[in-house]
Amino acid sequence: ELVPQCVFWDFSQNEGLGGWSGEGCHLIEYDKNKNRVVCHCDHLTNFACLVSRRTLETIIETGAQKALGIISYIGCGLSILGLLATSITILLLKKLRKVGHQQFVFVVCVCLLLVLILFVGGVQRRSLGLAACRSVAIVLHFFLLTVFMILSADATLLYQKIVNVFKSKSGSQSICRYFFPITFIPLIIVSVTAGVTKMNAYANDNYCWITDYYVFYAAFIGPMAASILYNS
Repeated sequence: ELVPQCVFWDFSQNEGLGGWSGEGCHLIEYDKNKNRVVCHCDHLTNFACLVSRRTLETIIETGAQKALGIISYIGCGLSILGLLATSITILLLKKLRKVGHQQFVFVVCVCLLLVLILFVGGVQRRSLGLAACRSVAIVLHFFLLTVFMILSADATLLYQKIVNVFKSKSGSQSICRYFFPITFIPLIIVSVTAGVTKMNAYANDNYCWITDYYVFYAAFIGPMAASILYNS
């Protein structure tokens, strides 16, 4: 089975060498009997219709991807419900709101809620445009790093309460001084990443996320690993 794809030649890809891209182009009509293909693009440039042959293995792989996508959406939906229930419980119970550890838990729940909502609604929305897709990737990057910074701060607070019992301050005083590094460190990492790469490391033709492997390991895996090592 032949599968047509509407594309254009993007001169900005592959470090200026160019490459085919489907951004802004959509397949409107495909008539197998008349060998007719109708494409619609929202910009003017060099267009083409690429045709590939879909085999049985490709069909099975596509079906597996759809099944995994459905499972992912169901899992994200259940996670969102659980995070909402946890956040509401902490807000309703005054005793929990006064505990420093539970305040960290609440902030983590809020950050993960935003991450999951953006993931479900925007990580594959490349059709929204390059600017919107990059914005989604940057916000995801920031909040995921913030979650790990919060976990590190929570580990520090628990250490002070358990090991340095007499030196630790009250929960409300201890947690306030952590909010600056919690937000400032991820902000620096994301800002430097976006500035050095000129935002080219965010988003590609398929996903709104960090697309450069070196940047991914340096700006995401590295800080995450450092946070895990610090917590251990």
